[in-house]
Order: sequence, then structure tokens, then C-alpha cells
Amino acid sequence: NFSFNDKAPDAQQQAQKARDDAELGQKLLDGLAKPKTMSDEQFAAQKKGPAALFAYTEGLTALFLKDYPGAEKAFHAALENDGKNPVTYFRLGLAYLQQAAQEQAAPAAAAAPAATPATPPAEGSASATPTSAPLPGPSAGQSDYMKGFWALARSIALKGQTEQQVREYLQNQMLVYQKTACQDLLTNEMNQLLQLAQTNESIDPPSSSATLPSGVQLGQYLQNSNLFTIMQDLQAGGDRANFVWLAVCGNEFPMVPVKVISVTTTTDGVDMQVYTGPTPDSIQKATTANMEVKVVNQPDSQRLKKDNIVRFTGTLASYDPQPNFLLHWDKAQVNPADIPPATPGKKRPGAGKRR
Repeated sequence: NFSFNDKAPDAQQQAQKARDDAELGQKLLDGLAKPKTMSDEQFAAQKKGPAALFAYTEGLTALFLKDYPGAEKAFHAALENDGKNPVTYFRLGLAYLQQAAQEQAAPAAAAAPAATPATPPAEGSASATPTSAPLPGPSAGQSDYMKGFWALARSIALKGQTEQQVREYLQNQMLVYQKTACQDLLTNEMNQLLQLAQTNESIDPPSSSATLPSGVQLGQYLQNSNLFTIMQDLQAGGDRANFVWLAVCGNEFPMVPVKVISVTTTTDGVDMQVYTGPTPDSIQKATTANMEVKVVNQPDSQRLKKDNIVRFTGTLASYDPQPNFLLHWDKAQVNPADIPPATPGKKRPGAGKRR
């Protein structure tokens, strides 16, 4: 394991020979007769060390040869004999993630471009009552991704010498998998996984662990939703709201039609309490807010008044759930065409008269 050079000209042949030798070693070990002076328990315990070494060697060579199912099986066997080895857990996690990436890449080759949030209907357009779509089913490779994340979490829990590097790798791999735009949501998911891995020593993820939504699923949800179905789903609460918020948090939505309920001037823009709804009529009749919008770097927005109907583009930052649902937007810009024109200054008495 320590002498192998994966850059050597004959690295493939070396790896295959090591794999063959490890398989032979395990076969010979299984065939050893128990000494009469040993109990069955003592003999089984004595064989655990070499069995773990043979299995780990087989797994490492399978990983190098890109036989990921073979690597998973071998590392599993190694952990069954030495269940507290953080390096073996790391290698097992690596094998699962490599396998998962291959599974995900196969259908993705023919997939459509990445989804973007649906734009709400423009003011004045007809719109049916919004209806939430079913949440997407499991994506390709999702099961192996979960097993890979769990194995890395177990490696971290065992506090090996490379704990910090494995922690950073896990966070990066979860980000690649999920592609959520809100880092704090990802950090929370990772902390929950690590907390469970501290108390559960199973090689595979326990049934109590959550299945994290993939970036593919989140993108499919965005493609089949609009702002109004998103708001309905967030208000529903529970697992559905958690899934939806992972999908939409940090996303920018363009040209959202709203009615201004109240407006407060800031240094370079305004903070607005506004209402949006699925139809122009519902927007026009609104008297209470369901969104807060922070407009920045747009001094002209300070001319906005109560009851103005405007469109803005902004980034979803947070939301308050029921009973007083409120969606919070940041880094917003109001459509310049919707901002009332500046009022001309009054002329000074006598201005314009000839002397």
C-alpha cells in the first residue's frame, strides 16, 4: 500500500498483481486450520488483522483500476474486520462517490440545460390558480452519493490524522452534488450528518439518516414551478418546504409584479413591504404585504410611493413561515420604467423674467 507508485509505467500491471495476491492471501487465510490450543473466538480475532489488510489492498487496487463496485465490496470487508479505521472509511466514501458520479453522468449527457426559476406572469396577463407539482423522484446515483457521504462522515467521526482535509472534501462533494446557492443550508445538512456519524457505527447509512435532495432534483423542481407555487409550498411547511427552500434560496427571480404596501428610504435605495399574487386583480386589491424587498444601489427607487404597482428583480434571502408568511428579498432592483418620474423643482419667484 505504501510502496505503490501510480505513476509507474507498469502501474496497471502492478495493481492487478497486488489485487490477485490479496485475493490469494484471503483464500489461504480462510483455509488455515485452527490450532488446537486456540478457541474459535481467539482464532477469529487473530485473523481479523490480516483479513483487513488483504481486503484493504484489494479495495485500493480496485479503486485505482476504476472498478468501483469491486472497491466498495473490498473496503466493506476490510471494515467488517477493522471497523474503526478512518482511512478505510475515506477510501470507501471515495469509491461510492466515483461510482455515483458515473451513474449521474450517464443520463445527464442527454439532459436539458440547467433549470432557471420560472418568471411570474406579467401584470395584465391571464393566469390560472397556481398548482404545485409533485416533488421529483430519486435522481441517478443518489443512493451511492448518500453512502459516500456517510462513509466520509464516519471517517471524520473517527478523528484520523487527515480529519480536517476529509471534512473539507465532504463539504465540497456535498456542494457539487446539491448545488444549493445558500451555504448555510448546506452547512446545516453536513452538521446533522456528522452528528449522527458520531453515535452510529454502521458501515452504511442508517435508516434514520435523511436522503439529501440532489441538484438534479432541485433543478427539476425549479423548472416546473413559478413564484406562486413556490410560495404555496413554503407555506405548507414540513419536508416539502425544506426541499423547496433548498431549491430556491439564493436564486434570482426576474420582473416580479408587486403592489407597494409601504416603503422606507435607505442610503442608496428603499426597503419595501409589498404584495404579489397570481393575478393582476389580486395584486391591485391587496392591503397587506407577503414580501419584504431590499432595493440597493438605486437612488431613483426612493420616489416609490404606497400603492405603486412595480416589477423588481431580486434574490431570495429568507422567509418567515406561517402564520404571518413573509418572503424576504435582497439585492433587488426595480424596473426603471415602473419608477415614477422625478417632480420638476419649483421655479424661484421672478425666475425667467427679463430685467
